[in-house]
Amino acid sequence: MDTLRRKTINFDHADTPVVAPFLDEDSAEHAALERIVGERLASDSAELRALVLLGVGRVREALLEDAYNQAVDAGDFDDTRTWVEQTTSARRRRRASA
Repeated sequence: MDTLRRKTINFDHADTPVVAPFLDEDSAEHAALERIVGERLASDSAELRALVLLGVGRVREALLEDAYNQAVDAGDFDDTRTWVEQTTSARRRRRASA
């Protein structure tokens, strides 16, 4: 896939109160976002990029959880503890590499 450069995001009016606090440098949401991503976010572009990437991570976690649940339902896993350890380890590795 080619490198993404610029993409237009059209927000609805209802999105403004949800997204705007993350773009305000004086808000708790902005401070939390910087803390989570581990860097200073000095532009709307950087803040929106961080939100998108965090959303991507959450979707991937949901996919992993869905795959696990399907495997359990199919009887493929008998040891939840092993899965929890593997999943926790994988999440730590992803966070460390981010």
